Amino acid sequence: MSQRSLKSISKIEPVASKHESAFDLRLFDSLVNGVIIVDEEKKVLYTNPAVQQMCGLHSNRIRKKELSSILSFKPDVLDLELKEIVDATPYREVTLTPRIGSVATVQVTIQPLSGHMLNGQIVGSHIFKNQLWLMYIHDVTLEEKLQKKYIKQLREKEEFIKKLDRKLFETSLMFELAQGINFFRELNDILNLILTKLEDAFAFSHSMIGKVDRETSFAQTVLVRENTVALISTPRLRSQTWIKDFYLRVLAQGEPKFLKKGDNPELEKFVSECFSVDYSNYLFVPLLHKDEAGYLVLLDSKQAWQGDDDDLSLLFGIANQLLLAIDNNRLYNESMLDALTGIYNLRYFQEKLLHEFKKAKQGQTELSVLMIDVDYFKKFNDNYGHAFGDIVLKQVAQAIKKSCRDTDIVSRYGGEEFVVILPEANLKSSLVTAERIRKKIESLPLKHGEQTLKVTASIGAASYPAVCLTMSELVSRADQAMYVAKNKGRNNSQVYSPE
Repeated sequence: MSQRSLKSISKIEPVASKHESAFDLRLFDSLVNGVIIVDEEKKVLYTNPAVQQMCGLHSNRIRKKELSSILSFKPDVLDLELKEIVDATPYREVTLTPRIGSVATVQVTIQPLSGHMLNGQIVGSHIFKNQLWLMYIHDVTLEEKLQKKYIKQLREKEEFIKKLDRKLFETSLMFELAQGINFFRELNDILNLILTKLEDAFAFSHSMIGKVDRETSFAQTVLVRENTVALISTPRLRSQTWIKDFYLRVLAQGEPKFLKKGDNPELEKFVSECFSVDYSNYLFVPLLHKDEAGYLVLLDSKQAWQGDDDDLSLLFGIANQLLLAIDNNRLYNESMLDALTGIYNLRYFQEKLLHEFKKAKQGQTELSVLMIDVDYFKKFNDNYGHAFGDIVLKQVAQAIKKSCRDTDIVSRYGGEEFVVILPEANLKSSLVTAERIRKKIESLPLKHGEQTLKVTASIGAASYPAVCLTMSELVSRADQAMYVAKNKGRNNSQVYSPE
C-alpha cells in the first residue's frame, strides 16, 4: 500500500454504534493483503480476513495476543523501527520481512495511526502512550507463486510455439519434397532434391544414397554429393561384407546409426571410396520400403551431428522417402516402357520431347530428332510369322539403343517405327548418329532356322533451330526426311532439306 493510501486510512473518522465507538474497519475486509492494528504494547487489536487466512487462525484467537505470536519480529528490532518512525514524520513507513506463522514470507509496512480507541472516545495520539499502529501485510509467498505460475505459463507458451514452428518446418519440408517428387521424372533429379533438402535442413555437406540386395549382399552406389554438388561416378556394384554383419542388424532396429571411425572398418572403407574428405563421424541410415532396401550416408567434414531426437526422427522419415521415390520411379518407368522391346514408348517420347524442346529453347542449344523405319518389315511377318517379327523389332531396338549416347532418348514410335531424341546435337552430328544406327541394324545376325536374314532401316533427321522453329515441325520434318530415304532406295540416312 502506498504512503498516500496509508495517510487516508489514518484519517478514517470513527463511526458511532449502539455498543461502542469504532473505526469503520470494513474497508480492510475485502483487501487481498493483510492489515493488523496493534496498540503501544504491541498487542493485536484487529486483523482483517487476509491475515486470518495467512495465520490459519480465527480473529478471536489472534486478538489481544502479542504481535510476536503472529509475526516473527525480534522485539528489539521492532522497537527500534517504531522509534525511528516516531522520531521522523508521522507518516514514515518501515518495511520488514518476517515470517507469518511458519508458512509464508511477508513484507510488513508499519505506520502510526493518528488516533486510538479508548473508553469509547477518540483522543489525540501520543508517542508510546496509547499509540496505535497500522501494519500492512504483503504476502510475498503468494506473489512468488503467481510469478512461478506466470513463468511456467510463459515457458509452456514458448514450448508450444517452438513445437508449432517445428511442425510448420516439417510440414513445409515434406510439402516441398512431395511437390518435387511429383514434378521431376528423372530419378537423379528426385534424389538430388531430397538430398539437397536433407543437407539444407540438417547442415550436412556430404551425402550418399545407395541400394542393397539383401539376398546377395550387393551394395550399389546410386548418387554421391559432395559440398552440395552431385558427382558423376561409376555405380559400385559388388559384395560388401559390412551388409551382413552390420546393415541387417541396423535395419532390424529400424533407426539411424551414429558411427565413429573405427566402429566398422569395412563400412568406412566403402564410405571412403565414395567421399574424398576426411571425417571423424557420420550418420548411417538404413532404408526399407516394401521389398526395396537401401542406405543413406550423411556427414559433415567440419563438425559432428548436432540434431536432437526430433531431428533424427524427421531425418529418418525423409530418408525413407528416397526408396519410395526409387520405387515410384521404377513404376513410372515401367508405365513408360514398350512391353515388347523394353525401350521407351510413344507417351514417354512425347513427354521428353516437350521437356527437351523447352530446355533447348531456353538455353539456346540445338536439338535433333531421328525417325527410323524398318525396311520391308511386313515381309518378316508374312513370311516368317509374327513371333519372328517381334524378335526382329527387339533386336532392332537394342541395336538403336547401343548406338546412342546415354543422354539420347530411344523410343518405339509405333509398329516398326522408332524415334530418337538427340539433345544438343546439330544436323551434322545427328547424321553421324543416324549412320551409326543404320550400320548397326544392317549388321544384325538374324537367323530363322537355317536361313540368315538381313534387316535394314531408313532414317530421317531434323534439327532445331536449323530447319524448324516448333516442336511439331521437328518431328514432321524428321518424318519427311525418313520418307526421302525410303524413296532413295531404303537403307540410307537423310537430313531434312526444304528443297
